[in-house]
Amino acid sequence: MLGIIHYKKNTGFNMKLLSNINIILFTALLGIITIIYSLLKDESGISSFNSNQNKITVIDLRHTNDINYALFIGLILIILSFTIFLAKYYSEKNTNHNTIISLTSKEQEVLSFIEKGFSNKEIANELFISLSTVKTHINTIFKKMKVTKRKELFKNKTYQ
Repeated sequence: MLGIIHYKKNTGFNMKLLSNINIILFTALLGIITIIYSLLKDESGISSFNSNQNKITVIDLRHTNDINYALFIGLILIILSFTIFLAKYYSEKNTNHNTIISLTSKEQEVLSFIEKGFSNKEIANELFISLSTVKTHINTIFKKMKVTKRKELFKNKTYQ
């Protein structure tokens, strides 16, 4: 078994981080909804009266020292979601993305021919194997290296 080190350069978000964003977005959305609710429900101290051509608005300040718990909880939820987002982003960013991928000797040969630009049929002729065997080797290499196209095989990689 030969090994290959496949290096994926972190260029921003990755899929694992994106899957965790749903939780973060839900927490932030819950915080925003809670804040909006607290602001809308707190109109109990405001009343308006129309008298002839004048409009009178009365603001009751007796309850101004009360804590608006819904507003407080909403702000805490937004801060919590932002903190979780930053923690996950930086933990994902700082992880080592070097992984050792084990390839069989035949897969290594197929990979070298792919790198030289050979077609599947040319690889089959060079290695004296069937076309379907070449395709199987290529599919296995793609799965091991987590790529879907030949161009992606040789981006940011080093051999061991």
